[in-house]
Amino acid sequence: MSNLFEFDWKDQYDPLAKSDIFYCEGYTHSVVLYIKYNNRIVEISCDGEMDFWYNDVRVRSYSDLIKAGILTDTDWRKAQDSIHDGSFPWFDAYMEDPETYEMEHLDMVHGDLDDIILEVQQYLMEVAK
Repeated sequence: MSNLFEFDWKDQYDPLAKSDIFYCEGYTHSVVLYIKYNNRIVEISCDGEMDFWYNDVRVRSYSDLIKAGILTDTDWRKAQDSIHDGSFPWFDAYMEDPETYEMEHLDMVHGDLDDIILEVQQYLMEVAK
């Protein structure tokens, strides 16, 4: 058994951003990365819809975030105080069944990338026991 986790990031994403909104591609299931450990593969995706108003901009995509002046996780934390309504995405995890190759929903909902990566790593180590 390998003690190393392998990370396969989707090319379009910047792993320096930690908030879910930076990984949302509208109303969809967007794969962010795969984590591999001991012949198991977990997909971390950004699920749900992003649709809110900020600075008179309707935000539904990454380009809208830029127009609204939300460029970093810090900008997002500051903006949240003035956003009272809307739809927001979340990170979730799905594990590939090694026999059927179907994806099992693990129900690990988070808004921060580091938090879901940590939970997935802990889960994979537990499953490997």
